[in-house]
Formats: sequence, structure tokens, C-alpha cells
Amino acid sequence: MDNDQIITDSNCIVGFLSRKYNIDLDDRLTENNLHFLVTRILDNHLYLVIPYSRWQDERFWPLFKAEFLKQFPQFSEDSLTNSRNYNIEKYQYHGISHYSQEDVYQSGIEDFKNN
Repeated sequence: MDNDQIITDSNCIVGFLSRKYNIDLDDRLTENNLHFLVTRILDNHLYLVIPYSRWQDERFWPLFKAEFLKQFPQFSEDSLTNSRNYNIEKYQYHGISHYSQEDVYQSGIEDFKNN
């Protein structure tokens, strides 16, 4: 929180602080630091964006569900729906579901563009 402005996501916090205080957090990055950061982004952030499209996005859920049940007939539709609900809840805790779909996907695109 900065004055009355609430900033909830670490990426937004870094961007806000960089703009407000005119600092560049990348100016001292070494190759090892960059490797570490890229790995973390792929492991932690992009890991949420990609499955978000399968489980939470209503545009893609029907296709994902149909293909999943076709490929794995041993799973029931109820069990898959339970898995979906679990994943949607997980996205709530991670904070990704607080953003619009466009913002979620844009953040994934930025992961690739900036690395």
C-alpha cells in the first residue's frame, strides 16, 4: 500500500516502485541472475497462466474437458469438474484470478517478450 493505493501483485509492486522512484532493478543483473529469474518466471508465473486457459477460461474449458475425457475415459466428468474447481480455487490463492482474462494472457506474453 502506498498512501491510499493498494498494489496487490509482486509484478505490479516492482513496476510501481520502479516508476515512482526511478530505479532500474535490472541494471546490475549478471547472466546467473538472469538465468535464475527466467527459471523462476517459467516455474512460477507461466505455470499458472497456461493451465488458467484450460481450467478457468470459459472459452477454452469446454474443448479442454471434451478432449481430456476423450483421451482419459477412466475419469468421470464429475472428477474432472472437481479438479477444475480445485484449480480455480488455487488461482484465487495465487492471485491470478483477480485479473481480467486479457491481463492474465498479456502477462504470459510479457514473460516471453521480456526474456
